[in-house]
Amino acid sequence: MQHRKMNYIKTLVVTVLILVAVGVTAQKHYVKVWGGVGYANFLTNAENLTPWGGGGGLLGLGYEIALNRFLLSIGGELDFKTTFIRRDPFKIELDMIDTEGDPLVYTYDFSHDKYRENYNIGYVNVPLMFGAQFSNKMYFLLGGKFGMCMFGNAILKSHVKTSGKDPTLIDPFVNMPEHFFTDLDLKGSNPVSLDFTITASMEIGKIIYPMKKRSRIHYRIAAFADYGIKNINPEPAKDSRNIITIPVDDRNQADVLNVQMNSTFTSVLMKDRLINPLLVGAKFTVLFDLGEKEPCHCLPEYRSRWNRKRR
Repeated sequence: MQHRKMNYIKTLVVTVLILVAVGVTAQKHYVKVWGGVGYANFLTNAENLTPWGGGGGLLGLGYEIALNRFLLSIGGELDFKTTFIRRDPFKIELDMIDTEGDPLVYTYDFSHDKYRENYNIGYVNVPLMFGAQFSNKMYFLLGGKFGMCMFGNAILKSHVKTSGKDPTLIDPFVNMPEHFFTDLDLKGSNPVSLDFTITASMEIGKIIYPMKKRSRIHYRIAAFADYGIKNINPEPAKDSRNIITIPVDDRNQADVLNVQMNSTFTSVLMKDRLINPLLVGAKFTVLFDLGEKEPCHCLPEYRSRWNRKRR
């Protein structure tokens, strides 16, 4: 994995050098700032999971060059997503010995309508985009992004019903709080570290010029979509746990009501599974022209119309 990551970085460095070379012959140079918001999700093929999705946002700073209609840009951006997943109903059964030395099957029954995981994940991306602008003030950009996970955490909430089954008896033990068979509302959190991402990105939108004809600033409003084409599920750690852990004291006795929850994305359930990030929404960009003179906000077609009107 480390070798693949270095190859991606080398490719990015070579591309940046090409960008610099093209920039020498460019007609216009811009510094741009952008922000975007939209629907976010971490799509996964893990069993018994339903990704609900949530919201996300972008905040970036970049450099763009224009050569006739051709556009080429690079920059850096912060990428934040907060999403939710739901797990289907499930049970966890533990073989135990009760206080009288008899075998007991202790069961945790999780209700699917109350089990929820909330993931908050932040990446730093380096986008590299190619595109074009047209005389009708429309434009598009296509390209990719290389991103590194900077922070992440999962917040877990669930309702669980506990019960016990003695193999020698017919009926299970339920609703007996004095014997640790009861309903529990569980909460927990844990850090989440995902792998680096390679994202396919596109945006298409409208160029907006200020009212006055000459200014160093113009704007763009666009729809965009980012999809992670690389699996960001990291290699499972040797100490990966199940989604719940039962503490055991020094006397080897289980504290069955002090359940510690663990997020699905950091559990053994994610072995050989996929996680692909998605962000779709609206984007607003402000561009600052770096030329020596205040430019005309137009492609040649617009300039000729303006000149005809003046005549």
